[in-house]
Amino acid sequence: NWHRTGEQTEKRTGYFPIKKYPLLLLIVITASIILGSAFKSYTDASLPFLDSTLTVISLAAQWMIAKKYIDNWWLWIFADIIYIPLYWYKQLPLTSILYLIFLLLCFAGLKEWRKEVLEQHELKEVEEEEGASTGRRSSLWNQGRKPSLSASAGSNELNSSNNGRRASNQLNNNTYVPRRKRSILIQSS
Repeated sequence: NWHRTGEQTEKRTGYFPIKKYPLLLLIVITASIILGSAFKSYTDASLPFLDSTLTVISLAAQWMIAKKYIDNWWLWIFADIIYIPLYWYKQLPLTSILYLIFLLLCFAGLKEWRKEVLEQHELKEVEEEEGASTGRRSSLWNQGRKPSLSASAGSNELNSSNNGRRASNQLNNNTYVPRRKRSILIQSS
């Protein structure tokens, strides 16, 4: 959406559709065989099909990152678990250690993205509850806008913060505040 003028939308983090896993697997297998054959014919790779499979899995994981699918971390974890002994076998211990560090970063990324998905889910529920109670049926999420939470006169309201204007009493700069914390913040202000 970079080419459009006006309000920018942020793609929400989510899960790769289960129905599409067979297609992804077919693409990975086919591309691995084609790339492995090329590695075997045109390079002196010692393990051409393993190298090609890990390359294709890494490319699939990178594509999933661009689409903000949380499943990308599982592909990276799988690939890194195989890369570590592979580079050790190829007598590249420093590269193997690097991939061990990458593996640890994958677990941290997975944890962070899971937290983000949970917060998005909670925010969507709050928006639906409060939108229905105030009579606003159209969902800001369906419009591609991330609602912000603000407190006005001691009540909880959703503010879409169009045109960059922010409510002066906004709780946390367009960041979701869980209901239990929000009530404490509203009472203390």
